[in-house]
Amino acid sequence: MSAYFGGDLFETPQYAAENVYNAIKTLAGNGFTDFFVPNIPNIGETLIYHGTAYEPYISGWCQAFNFALAGYLNALAMDPLYASANFMTFDTYSLITDMFNNPDKYGFASVNDIFWSDGYHPSNQT
Repeated sequence: MSAYFGGDLFETPQYAAENVYNAIKTLAGNGFTDFFVPNIPNIGETLIYHGTAYEPYISGWCQAFNFALAGYLNALAMDPLYASANFMTFDTYSLITDMFNNPDKYGFASVNDIFWSDGYHPSNQT
């Protein structure tokens, strides 16, 4: 995630989303036309943060980032300079949150199977 943050984990969600926006504009300006832009998952629901004092802050940060990113993507889609670009998105936040809340729905025995042993990164099965 450091690409989002420009190396600084204390940046605002808006700044991080703006970094993605600027990267897409640069790529589009260099002729790229197809973009797959997933939002970020609810990191507050990962095993490392779930149930801690950090969970609400981290979940809120992720929601604010995703909101800002959606706004930037909408602006790009409406900008005539990028009329030939295709922006595909994926709601990673909702998927991982639903997996965490309903692991059996996705074939997991428990939430522990969704993440690697570090409690943060998705497992191979995920």
